[in-house]
Amino acid sequence: MKRKVLRIRTFYWLGAILDARLGIVLFVKRYLEMPDFIRNTDSGATLLGGLYSVGQDCGLMWGWTFLLIWADRKPLARRGVILLTVFPVAFLLLTNVIDIILRGVDFISNQGINIGIGIILIVWGLYCYFEAGKIEKEIH
Repeated sequence: MKRKVLRIRTFYWLGAILDARLGIVLFVKRYLEMPDFIRNTDSGATLLGGLYSVGQDCGLMWGWTFLLIWADRKPLARRGVILLTVFPVAFLLLTNVIDIILRGVDFISNQGINIGIGIILIVWGLYCYFEAGKIEKEIH
């Protein structure tokens, strides 16, 4: 049973690490790179929406990072966080990647790893969610 709980906890931590990594990237883009880019071009008004969006995404990524760490403290009792991580978070992130490929904005060769990570998180997350439910029933 300890190994099963460890797999569930690993899901929380992998998600937290991936979110923290993206949170760092978004923070750098928002607060270090993009403001300079906007100041050095005359397209500031056009890019302001992007600047706002990246800032919002940065906050959400850090919030989800700490939510996953919090859920890991009671991995079975807070298994609902796994389901929320799968749907809508991982599912919509994967949908976004597929959409930019289909629209020709980027290539599958550039986004293949993101597609793989998205699929793995969805499948592994669903497994962990149902496994946590089984373990909880065994305990009680």
